[in-house]
Amino acid sequence: NGGLYSLAFAMLFSSLISSIMVVFTFKRQIAQLYRLSKKTNYNWFSEFWTYFKSYGLSVAIGFITVQIYTPLVFNYFGSISAGKVGLTMSLSTAFFSIGNIWFQAIAPKFNIISSLKKWNELDLLFNKTLKKTVITYSIICCSFVAFYFILDLTDLNLILKRFLPLTGIVILLLHWLIQNYILTQGALAWISP
Repeated sequence: NGGLYSLAFAMLFSSLISSIMVVFTFKRQIAQLYRLSKKTNYNWFSEFWTYFKSYGLSVAIGFITVQIYTPLVFNYFGSISAGKVGLTMSLSTAFFSIGNIWFQAIAPKFNIISSLKKWNELDLLFNKTLKKTVITYSIICCSFVAFYFILDLTDLNLILKRFLPLTGIVILLLHWLIQNYILTQGALAWISP
């Protein structure tokens, strides 16, 4: 029984096993990269730092702002409310991640098109992808709200008490939808002239 440390040990063990599997699966490719790195010298820092500033900083700030709510609720309203907020935010974040997969899947294509300065093609691809994202996210959210109503009518409504009330859930889901639209519009404005 590791107590609270058991989760950390499980994650550490999982990461260790995954790393070992990657090394054994791709050992030839890793060896080839190592041999090539001895022959060729390229300054990756300038390329990496540009993307780190734009993506890494944005992700870090987003992570901090999203993850601060549950501890604040715990401090001011207690553990039950903090659990409801945490579970509801985890659910809405999962919905957002599933809906946003369309952008994540073609992020390299966005970078290629923007580096070639094909702005019209970038706009078309962006708008098409944004529509897919909004439709996917909306279907997931509407399905959850319908599931919530159905569950509320049955004896299984005890599960719903672990979440925020439906009004809070809908506000949170709308927040993620608006944030997705604003973030993607901002990203497009950032890379387009």
